[in-house]
Amino acid sequence: MKFRRLMFMNRNLRLGKIATLLLYFLSFSVVSQTLPAPIWRCIQTVGNDIQLNWEPVSDPGNQFVRYEISSVEDGLIASINTISTDTYLHTNVSNIRNYFIKIVDATGSSTGVIYQNIRLNINNPSDGTALLNWNTPTNNISNPFSNLVYIEREFPTGNWTRIDSLNNSVSFYKDTIDICTAFLNYRIVYPGYGCNSLSNVVGDFFEDKITPNIPKIQSVSVDTLTGEVQIDWNTNEQKDTYGYVIYKKDVAGFLVEIDTVWGVNNSFYSYVENTSMGSLTYSVAAFDSCFTQTLPPTYQTSAKANVHTSIFLQGQFNACAGSVSLTWSTYDGVSGPMQYEVFATDDQNNWVSRGIASSPSFAVQFQSSGIYDFVIRAFKGVNFSVFSNKISVQVNTSGPPQINYIQSASVESNGVLLKHLT
Repeated sequence: MKFRRLMFMNRNLRLGKIATLLLYFLSFSVVSQTLPAPIWRCIQTVGNDIQLNWEPVSDPGNQFVRYEISSVEDGLIASINTISTDTYLHTNVSNIRNYFIKIVDATGSSTGVIYQNIRLNINNPSDGTALLNWNTPTNNISNPFSNLVYIEREFPTGNWTRIDSLNNSVSFYKDTIDICTAFLNYRIVYPGYGCNSLSNVVGDFFEDKITPNIPKIQSVSVDTLTGEVQIDWNTNEQKDTYGYVIYKKDVAGFLVEIDTVWGVNNSFYSYVENTSMGSLTYSVAAFDSCFTQTLPPTYQTSAKANVHTSIFLQGQFNACAGSVSLTWSTYDGVSGPMQYEVFATDDQNNWVSRGIASSPSFAVQFQSSGIYDFVIRAFKGVNFSVFSNKISVQVNTSGPPQINYIQSASVESNGVLLKHLT
């Protein structure tokens, strides 16, 4: 019994020594491993200073000695003995610096990746654009959830607006000025790890010298219900577009202004016009909020859009054939062949499609007398469709005469005159 108890005690002593040795080796391995260099969060330009931000390291073995802040250009900048410190302000920096942070501990040191402050340059070619270029910092700092770089502009003072975003490998941007006259500041923003890296702020006095884009008319059509002419065009891509000027070709062949539409997104115009005299031709120009230097001053206005001409429909009743013969002018403004669908009202005054033509003429047969309305729809594919003016035609389909006999026959001059009664 004593022997067995002694053996059990010896075994416990051996296990205790093994545990002690394991703890010793584990503590030795923790102490002997060098702490990793801190991870960059972001680098921000603040006036003429550069603020460095990093993630403090974890030190379970209590072996931290100091951070060493350096740049390739300046060498050692600062030594920081507090492990919880996560920022440093490098003052009076007027150029690009390649920063890196070294951590020194009881076992040695390790150096982190190099990261640059963002230095933005701006060029004003005085043509209504701002040309921006900057250096690309290391990809190691970029937020893994974003591969973008943001372009920000300050206007009015104190109000920063994100005007665009690019792939973070891009380092050039051309901004089209959409403000008449102003001093504009710019900066570059890179998403970082917990904060955004910011470039220096640069600016200049800029003027909007670029007129809106030339509009593109999409269609000129006639509303079959109201008879109004409807003009449709694209929304202008220039954000500072104030509105559009509507032009109509007069009898002399000149485009004259007939109205103004306000608002960049208002790209449709409808008005009452006499559509019974012939085709109607229109154009559209866009204008922005800035005045020209002419006297009297006018808004900056684009060139006129390519004209579009509506379809003009005509028709007459052919008594012998018992049909209405229709002819129309082709639509002008869209390239390529079109097809034309002929619509006519029936005896209940409902619109009915009577057929499709590839040339501008068509005959519609009738069995009943009455007044019928007609309209032509020109179409090309599924994206283009316009209507002509509407016309009304009297149709008389009376039957053959019940009686027909000769009343008299006489010779007159060199011919014979026959009179008959039906």
